[in-house]
Amino acid sequence: MKKHIEKLREQASGILKEITKEPRLKLKTADKKAISRAFEENLEKAAKENLMFSWVIDADTNTMATCMLDKNHDFKGVLWEQKTQAAKKSTLEYKIIEWMASDDTGVSSKTMAFIAAGVPLRKIDYVSGPLDSGDFGRCYRLLKAVPEIRDYFPDIARKVKSFKAIIKHWDELSALYEKEIGSGRYIETTQRMRELLDRFPKLPSSPVQTSTSPAKKATGTSKTKAAIKKKSAS
Repeated sequence: MKKHIEKLREQASGILKEITKEPRLKLKTADKKAISRAFEENLEKAAKENLMFSWVIDADTNTMATCMLDKNHDFKGVLWEQKTQAAKKSTLEYKIIEWMASDDTGVSSKTMAFIAAGVPLRKIDYVSGPLDSGDFGRCYRLLKAVPEIRDYFPDIARKVKSFKAIIKHWDELSALYEKEIGSGRYIETTQRMRELLDRFPKLPSSPVQTSTSPAKKATGTSKTKAAIKKKSAS
């Protein structure tokens, strides 16, 4: 049985290498670990029942599955399933279309959506990152509606420079924005965005009070005294 387990382990390792190279999948590190763990957890079962490991991509559902087969190659159970890139793209595009039908869109949020959907920049009328809390809010809500867009953050940051700092500090800005939801002011969010974008002067921490400078006060007092003297002399 030990020999069979080692053989299965080698088989699992070979399968993992194959699917890692599969362009239709683009596995993340977490996916690879999960698949490897699924193989490891089923080693004894497969060895006892004289099964072997395999993998397949179902063209109808665009799903990849690692599985167990018997000696006749009959299916004996799924270990791990994952949608292919084509399936993910289809789901993503549908969600973006639904989001586009809403009235909660803007230039920066559309920029994110179009890049994620694979629209070339040359075909987009205008691209820009968020410049204020209103822009960021629309981008934030887009991510809530289509969380898969986060997978395209590197592409968005690379293609649109004004997004680079925003993407890098997305979680920080999101936390600030969430804290200020309901206040209608978003002062901290706006301040942090201004710091990151380095486009605008910092917001004052308290209202600026204007007052007459001492020099002007002195000048005004002198003029008043001169007028009084002139009137007295006459």
